[in-house]
Amino acid sequence: MFKEVPDLHVSVSAVISREMIHNGDLARLLAFLESLEVDEAWLSEVKPTVEALWKDELVATDEERLQLAAMQDACNRRGGMTVNYLGHFEGAETFGCNAGCKMVYVDAFGDVSPCVFVPMVFGNVRERALADLVSEMRAVFPGQARCFINQHFRLLGEAGGELPLDAERSREVLRRAMPGSPSTFARKLFAARSAS
Repeated sequence: MFKEVPDLHVSVSAVISREMIHNGDLARLLAFLESLEVDEAWLSEVKPTVEALWKDELVATDEERLQLAAMQDACNRRGGMTVNYLGHFEGAETFGCNAGCKMVYVDAFGDVSPCVFVPMVFGNVRERALADLVSEMRAVFPGQARCFINQHFRLLGEAGGELPLDAERSREVLRRAMPGSPSTFARKLFAARSAS
């Protein structure tokens, strides 16, 4: 279908619910995309970024994250359509959550957040230097083994007001967030830094 247009690379992004993992809908979706000759599928599990999603039963478990990672690996070994899933790298066994400490998200309006899935704004690049905003976030944002928003979404509601949270309310949420244990990578990185 798409291969008739030379040099066209087609990617599809999909947000995957827990139900889709268990009832076979994800496998059917990937097969459908392959039948359309899509080049790449980007997967993300549902994230509790807004009040309608602040429910434990909607948040993927570590076991489900590993199931998605295994499905990604199987699809990519088979060849054909490439499947990308960042949860493969975001577990305790690898890099963990990079929000605010190793990565940031800058939206179309210049607002700087720790992650596309974390509705907190620490400032705007039109008003302050990005390096300063990143440095400030690194000082207060807990790098940890598990996804920050999956673990701390309840604190968003407790902060009150509209989303995204402004810098003051974001810092208050971070003061109340219990930092999780570091990922395997973070432990090795900090050990190497301490040794030098």
